[in-house]
Amino acid sequence: MNLRPRLLLIAAALVLSLVAMGAVGVGLSADRNEAAGSQRDLSVSTQQALRLTSAYVDMETGQRGFIIGGKEVFLEPYRRGEAEVVALQAELTKAAATFDPQTREALRQTVFTGDTWREKAAKELASRRSAGRSEAAEAELSTEVGNELFDTLRASLDRLSGRLFEAQRVANRHREHRAQQLQFLLFAIPFTALLFAAFTAVALSRWVARPIDRMLIAVRNIAGGDLSSNVKIGGASDVAEVGASIDAMRSTMAERLGEAERLREIADRAREAIEQSATVTLQLRSELANQLGAFPHGWTAAANLLPALGSVAGDCYDVTLVSPEVLGVIVIDIAGHGAPQAIMALRCKEILRAALRMHMEPGDALGLLAEQVGDLHPSFVTAFVALVDTGTGACRYANAGHPPALLANHDATMHELEPTGPLLGVFSATWKTARAQIGAGAKLAIYTDGLTEARDNAEEFYGVERFAGLIALLPCEVAESVIKSCFEDLHVFRPSRLADDVTVVMVCRECEVS
Repeated sequence: MNLRPRLLLIAAALVLSLVAMGAVGVGLSADRNEAAGSQRDLSVSTQQALRLTSAYVDMETGQRGFIIGGKEVFLEPYRRGEAEVVALQAELTKAAATFDPQTREALRQTVFTGDTWREKAAKELASRRSAGRSEAAEAELSTEVGNELFDTLRASLDRLSGRLFEAQRVANRHREHRAQQLQFLLFAIPFTALLFAAFTAVALSRWVARPIDRMLIAVRNIAGGDLSSNVKIGGASDVAEVGASIDAMRSTMAERLGEAERLREIADRAREAIEQSATVTLQLRSELANQLGAFPHGWTAAANLLPALGSVAGDCYDVTLVSPEVLGVIVIDIAGHGAPQAIMALRCKEILRAALRMHMEPGDALGLLAEQVGDLHPSFVTAFVALVDTGTGACRYANAGHPPALLANHDATMHELEPTGPLLGVFSATWKTARAQIGAGAKLAIYTDGLTEARDNAEEFYGVERFAGLIALLPCEVAESVIKSCFEDLHVFRPSRLADDVTVVMVCRECEVS
């Protein structure tokens, strides 16, 4: 299987895992919120049940006082309690739909017993009003029957309060359980992402980095004259195809060297041509992967690479969408020319491209590259890596000893995006991710030092000032036209062959239409 489908499968598995955990999280959050709401409602109902008990006690106190004393003033607690009883029973009955069956039954019995006691109490009060003083003792005696009924009511009220308290505790335990599950899920999501990231790093090492390491060793052996052993690269199928191309090149080299053994000069030229053809094979694959496609509305990008003196370039670039709205830009300059440098450039580009598609910051991507390539002897590498948000124009970049990129604004002001760390291959280092803003009508130009260090016949440098002045004046309608104008100006300055590779990548944002 090719590298891209493998990476897509890993990404799809990660996305599906995160979506599944997110769906579970949404369900747990909704359940927790529902339990919290139920707990609040039950808390209110519990307080209402306690107030209902207090109201019935007030009624019973007022009733007893009136029966004994016979004065209307004693009925004030009774009347106040009766009004509150009616209101509280109505509220509890309204909330009963959310109660469990046992609590609803306790409420039904409480309401029934309460209504029965209130009817009897009302009759006793009416009887007391109509009775004379001589009949007060009989009224007080009949109250004893009401007291027994009130005791039954009190017991029913206690059961109702107990059931509500228990339901409230159950809801609270359910809410706490869901909260614990949510906390576990919040830990599991980043842990899963880290696992996938670690797996992807290991997979890239096995599928890409290690095969390319073996490929580089094989090419160096071939360049040193060892044509006897087969080249076995392994890894992803497309990387293995590159290894097969190198092995085919080795066989061709062996055949041609055998045929040209008598003439050393012819043999040397043949070996050089075969080495060049091997690198051309690799570079053709790289260029096919680097074809610039369509970009979001309002954005264009273009690039051009001129190898020095007909050699295979040590420069490399990549401009591609790493997500629907984020543009990834990579420019690499390997010291020197030839097959090993071209393979190293391809290797560096693939590692940086994979890092950006893993949503790594540009500075972290350079750190990963430094870890993956290890000792870059005999070459040093400069690199510029950027992520451009095509929705906002925000640019995050890291510069490893590369010439400062130029950001030409619509108002002709110019900003240089300076290095954020040293070049690669010197010593262990880290690279910061810096930020810039590409406004409407602005151009971002990334170039290699072969451009600014090009010399004319008078040994004068082309220089940064000339290049900056040129792009500041050029309209930013289509990046391709800006690139074409830049290389036409370079050809006017230096009509003959270049002494070093020249690469220019241009990212343009159209002016906003008013």
